[in-house]
Parts: sequence; structure tokens; C-alpha cells
Amino acid sequence: MEMTRRQLLLLSLSALPASAKGVLDWARETLIIADQLDHLQGSGRLYAIKPSPYDSQKQLRTHPERFFHSHPIRGQAALQKSDTDLLLRALSKSLRRGAKFSGVYECFEPHHALRIERQGVVQADLLICFECDQVYYFAKGRPLHGYLSGGREAFEEVARAYGLPPAPPSSKAPYTH
Repeated sequence: MEMTRRQLLLLSLSALPASAKGVLDWARETLIIADQLDHLQGSGRLYAIKPSPYDSQKQLRTHPERFFHSHPIRGQAALQKSDTDLLLRALSKSLRRGAKFSGVYECFEPHHALRIERQGVVQADLLICFECDQVYYFAKGRPLHGYLSGGREAFEEVARAYGLPPAPPSSKAPYTH
């Protein structure tokens, strides 16, 4: 289930259709993620992560609890159900707005991650980059890739409430749709 940035890029490129049109159906995949989040139930764990994945397989194998999909964990907190529901709603709403936009954006350097578990079983993992408004959704089957529009405020507010370290200030100009 763990993927490096290079593997995520290759996965994204492998999603290119073989059709002559070459049209990417980003909106469909983005809406599928939103629909999945609307039906997800369980306890949430919010992660503050470093944006650059760690490549040392030895470290990843020896201390997997220090990483979330190869990204070093800066902090984590078990969420109350109300906060989990708030973040899932914020993401779903953001994905529905983001489905109106498409394209390949620059960075994918996620600072936030969310895990949903039910009775000790992982239901879904999300890697979230609010810098370029992208999300990777890991559940059953292949990872899904979607686009966001908003939602950062909810994540940062909940992270602050749980004492998680804030995402570093962006060095990039904000992307506007």
C-alpha cells in the first residue's frame, strides 16, 4: 500500500487512456472519491507529514510506524467522531468542487494525511496536498487520484485543536481555479 512519489507519478501517467481523443476523465475519478468519502464510517487519525517521501527501504521496514505511505510522520492524533465527520465532509465538498477543474499540477507535496479505520481495519488512507489541490485515495483496488478546491482551513483548524504541527508556509504562489 506504500507508494513513493515516483510510483504515484507513474500510476497517474498509467491512467492515460489509449483512445485517440486522449481525454482524461479526472472529474469521474474525483467524484468517485467524493462518493466513497460520503459513505465512509469509522474512526479517524489525522497525520501531519513531511512532503518528501523517504526512500530508504531499510528504514521503512524497520520503523513503519514512523511513516505514512513513505512520508515521515511529524505528528498524529486520533480524532473524535465529530472531527472525523467534519474532515470527511470538507474533503467530499472540496472534491465535488475540484471535479470541475482538471489538469496536471506541479508539486504533490502532501502535508496532511487521514486514515479511516473501522474495528481496527483500515478502510481508507488519504494523502492530501493543498498546495496543488490533489489527493490520493487508497482503499480496495488501485489508488484513486482526485482534485480539490478548498478544505484546507478545516484540516488546519482540526490539526491545531489536536496540537499537531502546522504545515510550513508555502513557498509557492497559491493556485487559483
